Amino acid sequence: MQTISLVQAGDSVLPLVGFLDRIEVTTERSFSYLTTPALSDYTEEPLPSSISATQVADSLRQLIRRLLPEGYPSLTLAAEAFGLSIRTFQRRLKDHNLNYSQLVEQVRLEQSLQLLQDPTRQLIDIAFDLGYMDAANFSRAFKRWTGISPRQFRGLCGRLEKVIGVQ
Repeated sequence: MQTISLVQAGDSVLPLVGFLDRIEVTTERSFSYLTTPALSDYTEEPLPSSISATQVADSLRQLIRRLLPEGYPSLTLAAEAFGLSIRTFQRRLKDHNLNYSQLVEQVRLEQSLQLLQDPTRQLIDIAFDLGYMDAANFSRAFKRWTGISPRQFRGLCGRLEKVIGVQ
C-alpha cells in the first residue's frame, strides 16, 4: 500500500491534517479505493466551532479535491476527517453557512475549468478525475454549471488562445 499525504501544512491547518496523513490508497485489479483508520485511531481534537467559515471551506475544498478521483467524496468520510459525527459535521457546516454538496459542485467546476484547458486530455479521463462514472454525466453537469458543453468550452479556449497568441 502506498500512503499519500493529502494536506499541506500551513498556518491555517485544521485537525484534519493528522487524519489525512493516514489515508491510504490501494489498488487491486484496477479498482482504487480509500481505506481510512478507525475513528478510535484518530487522536486529534474535533474541529473547533471558533474556526472561521473560510478556513473550514478551504480545508474542505482541499479534502474534496484530493478525494474526487476516487468517486464522489462521501459526507461520512469528510465528517471523519474533521473528527466529527455526520450530524455534528452538518450542524457545523450550517453554522458557517456552508453546504457540503455545493462545495463538491464548486470544486468540480473549478477543477473542470482547469482540466478542460488541456486539449490532450480525454473527456472520460476528466470525468473520472472529477468523480464521475462516465463522460455523459460530467457533460450534463458542466452544461448545467456553465450553459455550454465541455467541447464548446474547449473550442472557446482554443479560439481565445489563437486571438491572444498563447501556445
